[in-house]
Amino acid sequence: MKRGILVLNSDELIELGRAVELEKIKIALENLKEENRILTNEDELENILDEIGMPEDNVILKSAVTKISDLLHSLRNS
Repeated sequence: MKRGILVLNSDELIELGRAVELEKIKIALENLKEENRILTNEDELENILDEIGMPEDNVILKSAVTKISDLLHSLRNS
């Protein structure tokens, strides 16, 4: 299983925290910065995407989902 670093801005992290129950996200929210770097792996990224689905009206959450999808894709193709 490959690991990577998910980089989210503060708004994306806050919206992601509202959408999923993941300990790493909660910890990152406790240490919120303008740019948040979260060490993660393929399984965690898949679980986040499964839990969220595809947000339609939330532009900020959609941006976070795009970053998660892009990271997952790059991990699988490296």
